Amino acid sequence: MENYYKQQSSIHINCIVEKAGLFVSTEKPFIGASPDSIVTCDCCGKGIVEIKCPFCFKAGLPEDDSQSFCMLKNDGMLMKDYMKLTELCSVL
Repeated sequence: MENYYKQQSSIHINCIVEKAGLFVSTEKPFIGASPDSIVTCDCCGKGIVEIKCPFCFKAGLPEDDSQSFCMLKNDGMLMKDYMKLTELCSVL
């Protein structure tokens, strides 16, 4: 999480990364989510941090924007066909 904060604080204004707990939907209390952190900055507002660390990348990250990796190379946005996209969207 410290590396995430260092990277984001260099490109966002007043970046704050806080610990998160369990969030339960008030409308559907059978749905809950526990993001890794809550992030807030003056330029983008509030968001969540969900870090995935797949074992298949133990030797390092891929050099290209292959389908086996969840993020696009420079912009940090999730690919639409990422296998855990539904899980991550439910956290939102």
